[in-house]
Amino acid sequence: MNKDFRDKGLVYAVLSHSLRVADTRILTVWVDERNVKSQKLLENLGFEGL
Repeated sequence: MNKDFRDKGLVYAVLSHSLRVADTRILTVWVDERNVKSQKLLENLGFEGL
């Protein structure tokens, strides 16, 4: 995401909405272990095993 729009909750909002409307039961996500912000975001969205 463009730096001007980071830390405003937009990624959370978009992903949260997408996950609610998607007909997906299993979704695999890879995130760099050094990217703590992305890990926290995914945990808040209900992802496990990060």
